[in-house]
Amino acid sequence: MKGSNESGCDPRGSEETKLVEVVGEEANRSKSKVVQLEDEANRRLLLSRIERVLNVFDCGLVVRIF
Repeated sequence: MKGSNESGCDPRGSEETKLVEVVGEEANRSKSKVVQLEDEANRRLLLSRIERVLNVFDCGLVVRIF
């Protein structure tokens, strides 16, 4: 006998499932934000390296960026 709930479904199960889904969605958003921050950091690092290289050649040399 399964008790008062003959179907065997625990009503808390649906709440727990929803909680897991919400936590999963939040984790995905957080991961996406981390990726955005990493991309921004990499972009800034690349720009600073380009700037240093250009400073080395800063003696009237014209640099083309394609």
